[in-house]
Amino acid sequence: LPQGLKAKSFDPWVKELQYTGRDPDNYRVGIIRSILVTDDLEADWLPIRESERYRMKLYQRFFEESGEGFGEEGEAVPQTWIKGTSRECIDQIIEFVKKFGITDIVSMAVPPGLSVEQMAPSLERLFRDVVPQVKESLSSWQTAKKEEQMNIDFGKKYEPFREEIRQFLDDNLTDELRDAQRFCPGIFLDYEYNIEW
Repeated sequence: LPQGLKAKSFDPWVKELQYTGRDPDNYRVGIIRSILVTDDLEADWLPIRESERYRMKLYQRFFEESGEGFGEEGEAVPQTWIKGTSRECIDQIIEFVKKFGITDIVSMAVPPGLSVEQMAPSLERLFRDVVPQVKESLSSWQTAKKEEQMNIDFGKKYEPFREEIRQFLDDNLTDELRDAQRFCPGIFLDYEYNIEW
């Protein structure tokens, strides 16, 4: 759950994983970030903005009493609201996920002081229109990313060695060995063929 400055929360985590030979893409990264899906942002954002101001006043009081706060400058991991039309929310979520490797977003269903009825239209659109499109787009992106990482092209300088190996196999594999491999149901040949190999 990266929070605060990117350079102090997200980046060190990524560097540590890479330094120890682990892939950050193999880990789940969650964040709390709310989403408002609307075609009338000016009208629908107003009550939520007031709710957020109230919540931030409570946080400010906590920061003052605890001596903690967000006083440092730098790029923060965004936790502000994602808001706009379905298409705008889809684009913002995808951009955010790609940049920070987010796998899980916890979204506030009903902000303080608002009713379920006020937020229901946005939530319905979020899960009916936005989430499926985000999942489909990110699935294609992740597949392409993995294929890019799985590129096993040897490159020009290794082609002579590959051809040498192929020639060796062509010269030395008997028809019996080739047939045994072709009809092998798994990865282990029968004992006699293994010995010959």
